[in-house]
Amino acid sequence: IVLMSATVDAEKVSAYFGNKAFARTKSKKLEWTEETATVEDEDEDNPASAAPVKLGKQYTRSTISTIANLDERRIPYDLILRLLEKICLENSEYSDYSAAVLVFLPGLNEIRQLTDVLGAHRDFGTRAFRIYPLHSSLPSESQTAVFEVPPPGIRKIVVSTNIAETGVTIPDITCVIDSGKHKEMRFDEKRQTSKLVETTIARSNAAQRRGRAGRVQEGLCFHLFTKSRHDNLMVDNPLPEILRLSLADLALRIKIMNVQIGSSVEDVLTRALDPPSSTNIQRAVKALTTTEQITNLGRLLSKLPMDVHLGKFLLQSVLLGCLDPALTICATLNAKSPFLKPFGFETQADAAKLSFAKENSDFLALVNAFNSWKRALSNGQNVARKFCRESYLSYQNLQQIEDLRQQFMGYLIDSSFVNVDAEFSQEFRRLRFQRQRTKIMVLPESISSADVDVGLVQAALTAGMFPKIINIDSASGQMQTIGNNRPVAFHPQAKKLYASETGPASDLSLILLCGDCEFKPSSELAIVDRKLKYRVSGKTLLALKALKAKLASNMASRLRSKQAGTTSEGDVWSTLALELFRSPKLD
Repeated sequence: IVLMSATVDAEKVSAYFGNKAFARTKSKKLEWTEETATVEDEDEDNPASAAPVKLGKQYTRSTISTIANLDERRIPYDLILRLLEKICLENSEYSDYSAAVLVFLPGLNEIRQLTDVLGAHRDFGTRAFRIYPLHSSLPSESQTAVFEVPPPGIRKIVVSTNIAETGVTIPDITCVIDSGKHKEMRFDEKRQTSKLVETTIARSNAAQRRGRAGRVQEGLCFHLFTKSRHDNLMVDNPLPEILRLSLADLALRIKIMNVQIGSSVEDVLTRALDPPSSTNIQRAVKALTTTEQITNLGRLLSKLPMDVHLGKFLLQSVLLGCLDPALTICATLNAKSPFLKPFGFETQADAAKLSFAKENSDFLALVNAFNSWKRALSNGQNVARKFCRESYLSYQNLQQIEDLRQQFMGYLIDSSFVNVDAEFSQEFRRLRFQRQRTKIMVLPESISSADVDVGLVQAALTAGMFPKIINIDSASGQMQTIGNNRPVAFHPQAKKLYASETGPASDLSLILLCGDCEFKPSSELAIVDRKLKYRVSGKTLLALKALKAKLASNMASRLRSKQAGTTSEGDVWSTLALELFRSPKLD
């Protein structure tokens, strides 16, 4: 028995299990009306999305004119607005479907743009309508409002991403407007990065969106694309995650579960329902040895419920004595952002976020905001809530971040990578299972300093995130990824690879903690992973070579024994490294 949510490609699953029989249930009748149509955004990962539609004789002149005048690269906001006017204000035949309308758009920026247009409208901007944005990044308390049925005489319009496609059901929706686009995570094999890509939806997505209308009564759906595009250009189902996301975590899970299929990770994955490419599989086994045996580091990382790079960062922070801010950073990047950006208050929210800036690091800004909330919370929940309102922070998201901090700490303790005394262990158990108001976890000084040491945090981040490092050319100012020398930009709207959540990485941390480093005393060069070159004096070069070897030995020893203590010799080298990271200068 295969249990799946949403739609399922029954024929494909049946063939995978040897053409087993399956049954169908009847679905409600679908009728197409070619009143309006749109075309999809050009997408290098989905070339069919920009293909022209051949219009047959069945199309009216007005339909052909509408399609000809549409810009393929943009969301047709004017068309959506005109359609809403027709449904809610003008056409009496649609009045029964106008009580609650759901509009599907690709992302938050598109949602903001449409809600701004609706808010400024002479009718939709009045009290007769309630406009609700729905996006995963918005605070949970504001999202619950979309489920409320408005009083008589008031209608609602929900503007959402595909979160309302399968993840959320709004029972009173009677009409759906589908833009035909969504955003999904894709792993770029060439760049070795994950990115959010806007693509054309699949036919199964369209069916799901259509099904959001009339869950408890008859409904109406407007797809802003033609039946010809739906039938001939759209794919049946979206690309499976196994084909568009990184396989690094999956490779670790397969080895840790000891899956008995074939003799390698590739044997397992090639037998999947949708097998990934051999190249992508090979790139995913970096945490394994050359014989595909899982390393001590890989075994420990597989137990941490987070991205591999964040897991490495967390483990390195234990050795460098900066675990507390590292827990905050990892928890924040695995939860919803604490920073709010309410519609209509974007400028104030940006200014509030900027007030938490520290050392040109987005990571340290997260820590600063969280620690500021902790200080406010020490004076009571009312003070903390007021602080959140004034600083455009989400109280609920900050609570979730603290919950994750405690969860991650529990994993580290259970794995014995962090050893704690009986007193903290008892207090930690009470903390995890108490169900009253939020209580903040305070780590012992022996594990992590109460103060945020910027140099140590940045060193641990550099070690964990490598090779996700950007190199800035001092002469041209051009930024490139060191992994494959790809150009990169910071602007989130740029049509190129861009970076978010960034912070500085010191030369010392790159040399001592990252990749393989070739030391050449004769030419006074240190070369990291054959990509980054540093000119260092001969004596300093020899000292760095010895220190790098000792730090690697300490980490390997810690992973083998999982004991908090080190030898007296190891303590000396570790102390030296900590002092260097606090003042990271190559001299």
